[in-house]
Amino acid sequence: MTIAPGFRPVPTILVLFLLTTLVYLSGVNTSLFLSINHLGSYLPDNLWAFLSYVGDGLTAVVIMLPLAWRFPRLLWAGFIALLIGTLSLTWIKDALYVARPPIVLPAGTFNLIGVPLTYLSFPSGHSATGMMFAVILMHFFQSRGWNRILLAWAFLIALSRIMVGAHWPADILGGAAMGVIIGWLSLYIAERWRWGETLWGQRVLVPFFIYASALMYNNEAGFPQFLCLSRLLALSLFAFGVYYWYSLWFDPKIITDKKNAPPQAGH
Repeated sequence: MTIAPGFRPVPTILVLFLLTTLVYLSGVNTSLFLSINHLGSYLPDNLWAFLSYVGDGLTAVVIMLPLAWRFPRLLWAGFIALLIGTLSLTWIKDALYVARPPIVLPAGTFNLIGVPLTYLSFPSGHSATGMMFAVILMHFFQSRGWNRILLAWAFLIALSRIMVGAHWPADILGGAAMGVIIGWLSLYIAERWRWGETLWGQRVLVPFFIYASALMYNNEAGFPQFLCLSRLLALSLFAFGVYYWYSLWFDPKIITDKKNAPPQAGH
C-alpha cells in the first residue's frame, strides 16, 4: 500500500538497517555517540529534554486523540501500532539487553540530561515511536510538505535520545527502522480490518485513549521539569476525550465516510 506521496518505506527500512549494521560492525558506536552528544551541549538541555518527552510512547499516543475528530481511522491505526510496538520492542529489548551509555561510560565524559537509564538500550523506543506515528500521520495528511515536517520531527526525537545520554547511534537507527515497519504494518491492518473506524469501534477505542490521558497526569517521562506540562496536557486531552466519546453516543453523525478517508494528495 502507498503510505504518502514521495515516501518509499522499503528503501527507507533497508537504508536504516544497513546504517545500523555498519555502525555496529565498524566499531564507531561509542565515538560517534560522544561526538554527537558533545555537539548537543551547544543548545539548551531543556530543548533535548522536551523532544525526548514528546517522543515518549504514552505522550505520543494521547496527543493523537484530538485528531480523531478529523480522522477517526487514525485512532485505530494508532492503537494497532501501540500494541505491535509494545510487544515487539519489549521482546527485542529484553532479548538483547544492551547496556546504555551511563553504564558503559564514566560519569562526566558525556552530557547526561534527565534520569540516567541503565539497560534495554537497543532499539530506541522513542525513535520507533516517533517514526511509526510519523508514518501513520503522513498517510492521513497526504502532503509532501507534511511529510518533511513529520520526518524532521521524528529525526529530532531520535537525535534527542543521544543528546540526553540515553541511547547509542545504532539504537536510534534500529529504532527508526522498526518504527517504519510498525507504522506500515499498522496501516495495512487498519485498512484490511476496518472495525476500529466504525461507530462501535470508536466507542470501544476512545475510552482506552481517555484512560491513557489519565495515566499521563503523573508521567514526566524521566524529566521532572515537564510534570506541569504533562498534567496540563492530561487534563485537556482527558476533557476532549470525554466530550468526543459523549458525541459518539449522542451525535454519531461525527463518524462519516469523509472523515474516515484520507484527504487528496497535495504538494
